[in-house]
Amino acid sequence: MKLEAGKEMNVQSARHLGGCRLEITFSDGHVQNVDFAPFLQQAHPELQKYLSEDEFGRFTVEHGNLSWNDYEMYFPIEDLYAGNLICGESELMKVAEAPNPYGEN
Repeated sequence: MKLEAGKEMNVQSARHLGGCRLEITFSDGHVQNVDFAPFLQQAHPELQKYLSEDEFGRFTVEHGNLSWNDYEMYFPIEDLYAGNLICGESELMKVAEAPNPYGEN
């Protein structure tokens, strides 16, 4: 299911289903089961600690967002709503990390 454009949406609650899976309930009543393991297996090494069920289970729902360790890891609501987590470098990150020698325009 895809989030309707222009519609404000929040995470209302989340329930740990075991492993790296959550059942997420949104403010419109939509419920989505999300398996985070495929994302975490390809994520930056600092985030791979969340492959541990103990670490993963320490999530919180704050101000309508799902978060781990005070926003060390969080996801866009639209991705959670669709249950579609993608791991990879965004174009923005590629640009932000591109080398730019000092003094060169």
